Amino acid sequence: MFDLQAPHLGPVFDPLKNLILAGRGTDCRASYIAGRCVMEDFRVGGQDEGDLQPQADRQLALQVAHQAQHRFADTPTGSVMQPVFRWADDQSQG
Repeated sequence: MFDLQAPHLGPVFDPLKNLILAGRGTDCRASYIAGRCVMEDFRVGGQDEGDLQPQADRQLALQVAHQAQHRFADTPTGSVMQPVFRWADDQSQG
């Protein structure tokens, strides 16, 4: 279920179109999988939100390492996955 009241969604004429064009993950109010509520009031049940970012960082590092095995040998990793802003790469290294 999505909250369509956020200002960034603008006037809602077609809810699906608004979500596709302007929606964010934070617009999801509740989610059900196989009839079981896994997210309610914008919070994932049974998850310590403080643990999610380090877990996401580890998964990204694994993905970057894995993609190196599936690229052409003459393509450096840096040319395949680049941050939009150069300073972001400098900060991730330090």
